[in-house]
Amino acid sequence: MGRAVCADSAGVSEGQKPRKNTHERAQANETSFPPRNEPLTFTLKNIDSSHDTVQTLGISADVVDSFGVGYYTGKGLLHNHIVVPLKNKDAEIIAYIGYDPKARSYTYPPRFHRDLEVFNLSRALAAQWVGDLDLVLVRHPLEALVLVSAGFYNTAAIMGGILAEAQLTRLLDEYGAGKKVTLFLPAGDPGATDLLLSLTRFFFVRLALYEPEKDTHTGLTTEAARNLLTPPS
Repeated sequence: MGRAVCADSAGVSEGQKPRKNTHERAQANETSFPPRNEPLTFTLKNIDSSHDTVQTLGISADVVDSFGVGYYTGKGLLHNHIVVPLKNKDAEIIAYIGYDPKARSYTYPPRFHRDLEVFNLSRALAAQWVGDLDLVLVRHPLEALVLVSAGFYNTAAIMGGILAEAQLTRLLDEYGAGKKVTLFLPAGDPGATDLLLSLTRFFFVRLALYEPEKDTHTGLTTEAARNLLTPPS
């Protein structure tokens, strides 16, 4: 079962952007080169897209192949993790995101600036959207890929518990203020209120809550996603 509630943003002008706090302004003054995620100079080998663990994610085979998802058996930080490549606008890999299927937790490279990126944003904004749904936001990459498998190609992930100011700026730059956003979260999510407060400053937000499926890695199934997000005919 799931439920949805709506919250509307309070008249924000198109040109308005998040303001930097004192700490952020001080950091910006220390260097003229803001942080960025450079394309990787390597690609991981030993990624098995047909691994049994990948098959249990609830992500369709074509989406697994299209996004380069697989079980990594090589050495290093992501050993025995499911890996998901994260690409920039030019389709260059800038990081590999790891998911530990035993701990059910995500791992990000130590020098990767996660707060600068929104997983799958470029593809989501270029996709043909379903019904009157606009951009759908979830927390984690694998959740996004379950929704993509369900036909919601307009799904992106913030990759964590909070929406950073830099991520919000990217949404404003690439999507635009005053647009509609569906925030798709598990029921009881402790950070839902904070995310709503961040987003409703600039967007019209619909909050859709789902009851997590206990026997899945993401808490989601494609069927549940379709039942909750597909607009009535």
